[in-house]
Formats: sequence, C-alpha cells, structure tokens
Amino acid sequence: MTKLDNYVYQTICETTLGFFKESNYQTYSEFCRGFYNSIQTNNLSKKEITNINKLGKRLELIYAIKADECGYYIVDYFDNKKYLIFEKSTRIIFDVFRNSIN
Repeated sequence: MTKLDNYVYQTICETTLGFFKESNYQTYSEFCRGFYNSIQTNNLSKKEITNINKLGKRLELIYAIKADECGYYIVDYFDNKKYLIFEKSTRIIFDVFRNSIN
C-alpha cells in the first residue's frame, strides 16, 4: 500500500464516518457492511447513491483521480474491510482536532 493509497482510504473513512453519523446504524462497522452489501447487490437507496457520488467527487477533487479509480478505492475499502484499520486513527484525529479548537 502506497502513501497515496493510505491518504485515499483515510479520506474515505472520514467521509463515510460523516455518512454513518447521519444514518440509523448503531456501529460504523455495521454501517460499512450494510453499505458494501448495497454496492455488491446493486440495490442502492437514493441516499446511498448520493453518498457514493459525494465520496467520488471528493476523492476526484482532492487527489485528481479518475472516476474508475475512485470506484476501485471505494470498493476495495469495503471489500477488504479497511474500515477496521482506519476507523480508530480517524476518530483519534477528529478528537484531537475538536479538542484543539476548544
């Protein structure tokens, strides 16, 4: 995994944690499994389609990568359960940032 890969996965985690907070799921892992299941079965709700589009546009904007590469990263993040790796560090970064501005 390259540095770029790590940055992209970190951004996916940050963004999907925001989506998770707006959802009815109890845990982020549960949210990720549900989101991935919707992607796999091609049974996406309107909200999930909107979220994927937002995520893809964010990745394109930040990293100047094409839509197909964004799709690869998004599917890989969920398929290989990278959320289990990136969730803790992302939450720590959020907490440090939140505490530093208070």
